[in-house]
Amino acid sequence: MRQAGVVDSARGLDLCSHVGWGYAGRVELRTRAWEYLLDGVAAGQRIEFVGSGTVQALRAEVAGFTDGDPNFGQNAIDQGAFRVALVDDVYAFSGAGRVVDPDRSAAARAAATVDALAAGYTGLRAVVDATALAGEVDCSSAVQFADTLGRVLPLAPGPELVVDGRELEFIDHRGLLVLDRCAGQLGLHLAMQTHRQTAAHIAEAMGLQHLRVDVLA
Repeated sequence: MRQAGVVDSARGLDLCSHVGWGYAGRVELRTRAWEYLLDGVAAGQRIEFVGSGTVQALRAEVAGFTDGDPNFGQNAIDQGAFRVALVDDVYAFSGAGRVVDPDRSAAARAAATVDALAAGYTGLRAVVDATALAGEVDCSSAVQFADTLGRVLPLAPGPELVVDGRELEFIDHRGLLVLDRCAGQLGLHLAMQTHRQTAAHIAEAMGLQHLRVDVLA
């Protein structure tokens, strides 16, 4: 059974693990991404770094992925062991709101895994730059929040997901409703871990069906 919880390092996880990591800057993202991808290299997996912007900008970031060899990142890309790609080239979207199509996206990911296995790798490991739950979520950001959840949640395996809300400063009842509704639409159950006791009290009072708020000490 897949374990769920909060970790403080992206190293040493099980081969089938899924990690959602909130970050405050690109340096932190790269640090955790390299931790996760280096384990993939050690396991003989093909690795991917997926984000937004341009492929050129993403490749500039992976120049720091050296594994002790300053040419490692570029050599791995040239050999097909390391793929750098845009989100739009990896996941399928539908509708005017560009919501991730889970069926087509899962099929594409499965095909990419089969391709990696056929090429002699033991599997596929990817870092996808998405959005973390931090700062404030209130009525002024509810629409953007719902749109982001619609894109991100279908990318994660279920049926229960842990949402890292340790950096969350405030969330009102509307934000909690959005989380609960989006999880229900996708057949998921969310466990949000936060230091905000108020969020837990509100969630309990509302009787949410698909969201549980766990208060961290």
